[in-house]
Formats: sequence, structure tokens, C-alpha cells
Amino acid sequence: MQTPSANTYTIGIRDMHLYAYHGVMPQENIVGNEYVVNCSVTYYAPSAIEDDLSKTVSYAELVTIIKKCMDSPAQLLETVSRRVAEDIVKRWPFIVRGYIEIEKTTPPIAGFKGSAYVRLDFGPVLHLKYSSFQKTFQKKD
Repeated sequence: MQTPSANTYTIGIRDMHLYAYHGVMPQENIVGNEYVVNCSVTYYAPSAIEDDLSKTVSYAELVTIIKKCMDSPAQLLETVSRRVAEDIVKRWPFIVRGYIEIEKTTPPIAGFKGSAYVRLDFGPVLHLKYSSFQKTFQKKD
């Protein structure tokens, strides 16, 4: 991990529109839904400015990670957001914090007009925390 400095950079994706097949209702897995994704990650700014993509977070790679995770169907948006966050932390272990927000633009809820979303705020040790959390709730034989 880089030595902390007083400055940070935040790199993000805003209003990424995707079509995917997530949901608990059977028809959601067949017809899908439109989603809007917002994501950002923050990392400490190096003391010297370098014009070098390898020393930052590529927003093009963020898009690729989001697309990959959104292309893999899940019942819960919480599952998808966790996948995105874990892939981001694995790719850029120097990040300090980030968030992923996935909005389902037309959820199939009778009498409801609006959207629904899940937001996951995460840090650099997300995968370690999640592993401990999972072990706590594993079924005992």
C-alpha cells in the first residue's frame, strides 16, 4: 500500500446504463431489466505527478469490471455489488475506499412507480471482512 498523503484522487463512473437479468421474480430472469450503475474509488495521491496509467485506476477497466459482473445473473443486487467491489479491490489493492450503486429502473412491484437500488460502500480489506462474515453464518452439520 502506498504511503498516505494529504491528497486523494477519486475516479468514477456515473450513469452507466446496462441491460441485465437479475432478480428474484422468474420473469426478471427471462425479460431482464435496465440498470443504471454508479461507482467510484478513492486512492492516495502520489507526492509527484506522473502521467502513467499504471499508477492510477483506469475508468475503462472499471467499466469492464462492472459489465462482467452485471453479465452474470444473480437474484440479489447485493450479490452483484459485492462481486464488483471484490473485483475492484483485487485489481487495485491500493484503493482507500469506494462504492458501487446499482439501480433497477423498473422493478416489478405492483402499484410502485420508481426505481430501486443497492449501494455498497467498501474499503481495501473488503474481501477479508466478507470471508469472516461468511464463516460466521455457514451452516453447521
